[in-house]
Amino acid sequence: QASPRNVWPGVVRGLELLGDRMRVDVDAAPPTLVDVTAAAAAELRLAPGTPVWLSAKATETDAYR
Repeated sequence: QASPRNVWPGVVRGLELLGDRMRVDVDAAPPTLVDVTAAAAAELRLAPGTPVWLSAKATETDAYR
């Protein structure tokens, strides 16, 4: 079971199909790109303007400048 300590709100800004996954651009602090399966995006009904909560374990993230 996951126990992420990093949780923050955001709003979906856009989605992009990348092969077998969807890249979700989330307007949040910090701005975030999240890759999910197309099935997960559909199940979560992700679309521009959808409010979301992001969570991440620090050991399972990559940061880019």
